[in-house]
Amino acid sequence: MKWHGRLPDGMKVTSHTPSGFTVELGLPLGPDGMFPLRCPEVPEHEFGVPQAFLDSDDSDTMSCPCCGHRAEGRAFFTEDERRRLDSAAEAAATAYIDNAIDDMFRKFDRSFRGNKFVKVTSSRTPRRRLGPLHNYDVPEARRTMTHEACGLTYAVFGLAVYCPRCGDTAPHEQFAELMEIQRRALSLFDELPSEKRAEYDATGVITRTYETSVKDTFGALETLLRDEFLARTPDAACLVKGRGNVFQRLGDASALYQEHLGLDLAGVAGDAWTTCLEGMAVRHILVHNNGVIDERYIAAVPAAAAKLRTRISVDRQTADRVLAAAMTVAQAATGSTP
Repeated sequence: MKWHGRLPDGMKVTSHTPSGFTVELGLPLGPDGMFPLRCPEVPEHEFGVPQAFLDSDDSDTMSCPCCGHRAEGRAFFTEDERRRLDSAAEAAATAYIDNAIDDMFRKFDRSFRGNKFVKVTSSRTPRRRLGPLHNYDVPEARRTMTHEACGLTYAVFGLAVYCPRCGDTAPHEQFAELMEIQRRALSLFDELPSEKRAEYDATGVITRTYETSVKDTFGALETLLRDEFLARTPDAACLVKGRGNVFQRLGDASALYQEHLGLDLAGVAGDAWTTCLEGMAVRHILVHNNGVIDERYIAAVPAAAAKLRTRISVDRQTADRVLAAAMTVAQAATGSTP
């Protein structure tokens, strides 16, 4: 039997010359057909890419979709994949060396065969047994994403805002991903039994989730407005230098868009713009005043004057309304539907 006939299942010799050989090794794919990978910087960040992408030169370097860490493609292999590669390399080397030793002894025996003056006997230990390759199961990713600019579709398990191929994400794609996270967060308690929901409500977990959604929604909107403006405006960095978090102040952000891009955000967004102004005021007191209504909030929402120095109440309806309004403003700024 030729040496490569001893290789474990999953391995196949594709070329063999006096100077070396090439072995093809199969690696398990997920149920979705994606090749599983893991960020070398943050191992908890798992994702998957198509086999065709992995086989291309584009995968020589890639980015983690979750944190953006960029490294050589091989650095993203999982521990299971490395163990399978190591076991395959060991099996190939063992089979090849065993065969080479057998050939050496056969040639040695032939060279002295029929010699009346020299009698040579040789023996060697039995061939080493080649065990099966390391095998493992690949979990199915929770969803797939397609990067608009380069067209790569990839699989993710959680929050992901970077493209594995180019390491970039358009501002509106990143915003859409973050808004999807907020949608899911707001619906977490919908299917709970009434008793469990009442328990979470009593401990403040549900209210805190709604408040966090408002804060995170406007954090994402601020980032979108900034990145979109910087990408579309010449010398944008100079225009906003020294102005602090100008995109956190929607009025100032609108003025920049109007002056330099000719885009009237308030006019295009309509009623959603007013809702966002109120939502930004809510975010401010949540972040800077522990949710207690102050004069700045009253200036943005005059109808709340009677509630001065009381703590604001953020319910599901408020969180949903703010989320929808922020998405409308984002669409006005980018011309895309988040």
